[in-house]
Amino acid sequence: MATHMTTLSAEIMEIAFGVRDCTLPPARFHHREHCLATAYYLKDQPQTDWRRELPILIRRYNESMGGANTEDAGYHETITQFYIDAIEDFLKRCAGESIDAACAALLASPIAGKNYALEFYSRERLFSREARRRYLPPDLKPFRAERIPMKYTAVNLCDKFSLFAEQWSPKVVAEMNDYQFKIVKLKGDFVWHDHPDTDETFIVIHGAMRIDFRDGAVDLSAGEMFVVPKGKEHKPFAAEEVQLLLIEPRGVMNTGAVGGERTAPNDVWI
Repeated sequence: MATHMTTLSAEIMEIAFGVRDCTLPPARFHHREHCLATAYYLKDQPQTDWRRELPILIRRYNESMGGANTEDAGYHETITQFYIDAIEDFLKRCAGESIDAACAALLASPIAGKNYALEFYSRERLFSREARRRYLPPDLKPFRAERIPMKYTAVNLCDKFSLFAEQWSPKVVAEMNDYQFKIVKLKGDFVWHDHPDTDETFIVIHGAMRIDFRDGAVDLSAGEMFVVPKGKEHKPFAAEEVQLLLIEPRGVMNTGAVGGERTAPNDVWI
């Protein structure tokens, strides 16, 4: 028994640190390993807001291994938050036990089964694009609903900007009705384009930029914003890298109808 625990302890540390440091081979990171890493983080650092930090960690790990976090692949918000709830609840029943003992019990529980979430969710709901983007509560039966508070988690823009380096490639961080909030890093010149059906809001978070129009220009610095009217041809420019928050309806392409090499994939969440 002691040898088994020693072996499990080494594996738990290897997985938890490997995901954190982006060194664990992706072929070894499956549901079982996700459960072990989550249990370790929750039990070892209970003061940390893992509902906020674990998504950041998983997204960074995915990208470091060459993966992409999109509507169809990579990070899944509902699955991650559901298993944080499930594992946190399980660990409450293992209070006083070591991490090794708690993880051994977790692996022997139904939570370690890869289809555990489907006891609470229909496949249609759990594997929908919306469930990947944002947390959806179970639709088949509640999971200890009286113990799980509604998620009130702030979106930290600094954290989000730290997750990617590419420029001219907007990332969605939130939605409001049919509008998306996108963050993007810009440097250099863009292409002339317009959006004939919608206004577009530029909010500078860090740095400075200029939006050129055929009949003028507007300079923006950190803390300033400008709304480009629909149908108005414009061209963003930044001498040095600038960080922006864009607000526009879902489905708007960054280059409008112009296209070209600057056109970025649409609806990419981070």
